[in-house]
Amino acid sequence: FELAVQEKGRKLLDEVEQHDDIAILMIGRPYHSDPGLNHGIPEEFQVMGYPVLSIRSIPRDPKWLKRFFGPGDDPNDVRDVWPENYSTNSVQKVWAARFASRHPNVALLDLSSFKCGHDAPTYGIIDKITSSAKVPFSALHDIDANKPGGSIQIRVKTYAHRLKLVEEELQDQAAARAQLAKKIAEKRAELEAQFR
Repeated sequence: FELAVQEKGRKLLDEVEQHDDIAILMIGRPYHSDPGLNHGIPEEFQVMGYPVLSIRSIPRDPKWLKRFFGPGDDPNDVRDVWPENYSTNSVQKVWAARFASRHPNVALLDLSSFKCGHDAPTYGIIDKITSSAKVPFSALHDIDANKPGGSIQIRVKTYAHRLKLVEEELQDQAAARAQLAKKIAEKRAELEAQFR
């Protein structure tokens, strides 16, 4: 099951990379995958065209992960940002944020209910990771607060607008790379013609 979920995640990540799109990585407790507890927030983003990944869907293949981490940087080690972690679910959230900070096509959505006490120590760590790496990030740490529907909708739409701007930036960068490659090819052809 784990490998099948990771394979789907890898295909989705390959697809957003290929098209310079954004995928949202939802980090939360396992129960936040339940639509009754996440208030349908992931579905709202999917309707807007943003695929949503879970922590479990990130490929764990060391060779694949290594492309996003520098030499000597272990993709599975979070001690550089959280040396004394204590909770499996919390450390998975931090690991996922660390992964997203290195993948240009991944944005983060952090969900918690009633500002979960177990997740509280991760809030500052995840905030530092995302702000340092400039990862598009939205935190909904109170999704069960009084009548959240209206405020959640506004926050979802605001975050979706930000993600659209990031996608446009990615596409502009891809166009600039393609233009540069074209100019290099033209210059190469011109130089080769001179020396024939």
